[in-house]
Amino acid sequence: MLSVRTEKGWFPIASRSNFKIVYDYEGGQTLSFEISTNDKVYKHLKEQSLLSYKDNFYIVTKINQRKIKTSITAVIDFSEWKNTFYQNFYTTYELFSEVINKIIPDGWIIEDAGTVTGRRTINLTGATPYEILMQCIKTYNITYEFRTKQKLIKVIKPDAVQSRGLYITDELNLKNLEFKGDSSEFCTRLYAFGKKTENKDEDGNTTSVEYVNFAALNDGKNYVDNNTYSNQVVVGYWQDDRYTDPQSLLDDAIDKLKSIALPVRSYSCNVVDLSRINPKYKYLDFKLYDKVTLIDSISRTHVMHQVVEYTENPDNPNLNVLSLSTSFKKITGTIDNIKQSVSTIDTDIKRDESTINEIIRDVQSNTMRINNTYTRGEADVKFESLIQQSTDEINMSLQEVIKNENGKIEEKLESLVLDFNGLTNTLKTTSGNNLIRDSMGCFNDGSWVGDYNIDSTLETRIRNMYGYGLLLKNGSLKQGIQITNGTYTLSFIYKKLINLANVKVTVNGEEISLSNSDYTEFKHTFTVTTNSVEIEFVSDTDNCCPVINLMLNKGDEKMEWTLNPNETWSDTVQIGRGIRISSSGTDVVFVANADIIGFMNKQGEYIATFDDEGLVANAVVIKNKATIVNLLIQDINDQTVINRINSNEVEVIDNGE
Repeated sequence: MLSVRTEKGWFPIASRSNFKIVYDYEGGQTLSFEISTNDKVYKHLKEQSLLSYKDNFYIVTKINQRKIKTSITAVIDFSEWKNTFYQNFYTTYELFSEVINKIIPDGWIIEDAGTVTGRRTINLTGATPYEILMQCIKTYNITYEFRTKQKLIKVIKPDAVQSRGLYITDELNLKNLEFKGDSSEFCTRLYAFGKKTENKDEDGNTTSVEYVNFAALNDGKNYVDNNTYSNQVVVGYWQDDRYTDPQSLLDDAIDKLKSIALPVRSYSCNVVDLSRINPKYKYLDFKLYDKVTLIDSISRTHVMHQVVEYTENPDNPNLNVLSLSTSFKKITGTIDNIKQSVSTIDTDIKRDESTINEIIRDVQSNTMRINNTYTRGEADVKFESLIQQSTDEINMSLQEVIKNENGKIEEKLESLVLDFNGLTNTLKTTSGNNLIRDSMGCFNDGSWVGDYNIDSTLETRIRNMYGYGLLLKNGSLKQGIQITNGTYTLSFIYKKLINLANVKVTVNGEEISLSNSDYTEFKHTFTVTTNSVEIEFVSDTDNCCPVINLMLNKGDEKMEWTLNPNETWSDTVQIGRGIRISSSGTDVVFVANADIIGFMNKQGEYIATFDDEGLVANAVVIKNKATIVNLLIQDINDQTVINRINSNEVEVIDNGE
């Protein structure tokens, strides 16, 4: 319901006309409607008034008052992203997730941030977090889906959106069609330069000028070529002082040339949104960024487009309009393909199971990318592999992104780097629905108030995919979380190890006892009305209760445990000049070199070593029995008995006796 906030609460705007929302390519939404100046709600509509509709809050930005009716225009409210600024905001070759973690307001969640794998540089002056957020659209070639009521921003990669078999034809849902061709910016060779540096003499006179360039990375050439459309050399020039990293300049020069190395061919279309009018066409449920096939019965052409704008008319779905284009100003690509002489189309589209494959070979950057996306029912799985070769290394990566029917997102990124030092393999996993931070206690990021130990026993390793859980200590352990109002579910597995221990969990003041001495699945559903929740574990005994798979998710059903959206788990194995194995969940690194095998801490200090003389360790804990050739150490009747024995009469068998 469309509503306006007043001093007495939210007031519905019922008597409106021409109500529509325009969803643009970058994720922005412009809401507009007309209302009579005599309407009782009109007095509450002023510049900066707060409106509410579906998933977002909107701020009124324009009021065009006329004699009978007044036009109201509003945009999404980003006030929390605009209440501070950075005089100088500079990043050097960082991931999108690393940039966003520096600017995100408290309580907000960026979903799928980990799926953006490219490293880029941002340099802004006098910028708010909102302006930095929007700059990331151009820098990382991404867009967003905003849900400000949930304080959630979902990252979208338009180039990665796969075709779902959707189509448009002038015989069914196409209202009008215009074709335009333009080669005014056509270029096949692009000279690109970064930051400019002027060298001056003692008198301040300029003696020489230097620019950041990528010649050293590109066989001595400070230009890139793209002869996809023509072998003719048509030269262009591009210089941008923001680039200080040659590799980033080369990567973006290649992308920039791709957008101008082909004549721009544009089919601008207005499409009737049949899926919201007739259930018969529910399968034609177009969404922003969908790739759809345009079939023109006049020219008999078959062209792939992308949805770049969507206009929703909630009061009259017959007026809903989709805008599709191959040359929209934010699209860097051109027409994917044109197939001639299309006479019919098979309308029996397979929606439950499909496979899309794409292979892209980029000669300039010496990379090859292979995409494979398939759908089974409601679950989408995307695999993407990348092979990149430079003068000193070969880099291979495999990315898997899964989204199931519960909206859970799992991303696995495995990279394999081969260079002169050997082979390095890293597996990173990022997940998405858990509102609790550091739910295993391994990240030690300050999210918890209180003390705890980390449990990594066999029983915990069986139940948690990474093998860790919280082990409660004597005292309080709590975490506060800023969330939107609604229904939430807290879940975990626990076991009280000490019968006489008193253990409880408190959720926003509601106290629940944890009394079972067997592994028990705990689930508690509650309602949040204060935009926050505090979860507290209280125990009167040390190490008395492990808490495994601690999860807080929105809704009244327990979801499968995941990491927090901003957490990444990584395991790394390095082979070459020895072996090193490390993981996000432990401070211990296993090292095996030719002369020594052992374990070291993250500071590089050995805590245990094995060599040709035996074992050296800072501390040894033996839980059962130790047999030393000249000594026999036993626990008999609650006493430790040490006997000296003749080594010639001792044989140590497989079980250690």
